Amino acid sequence: MKNLLSTAGYNLRVDDTDIPDADGDIHDIAASEIDSYLLLLYTPTLMAGSRWVFRAANVIAAMELCQRRGNPAPIGIANKYERVMADLEAIYQGKKKVPDLPMRKNTAPTMSNVRVILRPHPRTVVEPKRSTGEVGDYRRESDPINTHTNYLDFVI
Repeated sequence: MKNLLSTAGYNLRVDDTDIPDADGDIHDIAASEIDSYLLLLYTPTLMAGSRWVFRAANVIAAMELCQRRGNPAPIGIANKYERVMADLEAIYQGKKKVPDLPMRKNTAPTMSNVRVILRPHPRTVVEPKRSTGEVGDYRRESDPINTHTNYLDFVI
């Protein structure tokens, strides 16, 4: 955060208290803001090591620190904050991804090919052989009748 505000600018914003770590609550606010957008999509342990998440949290913390006593933030910090918040919103909506983080397995997009079968009654089932990726740890709904080969299969 001192890289964004300079050491003098940082010291001037925390000089109203004698607590050694006066900006601790600011870091909590920034972490909560990041978590509200990214926690469903990415694991906390990987987010903790991400350079992009660290930079985004620093920008949010710098903005909160500047506004803590009712003072306006510098224009450069405000512009970075707007960009970070727009990026977080786009990531949350699925339009962007965090550059150096893999998504959680249960939120990664997958595709399942389906087909209609007539045995023993007409319905739609998933064809695992033609679907994307390996099953791995994913939970995939499949048709238990597909494991039996003693039925006739009429593909439409």
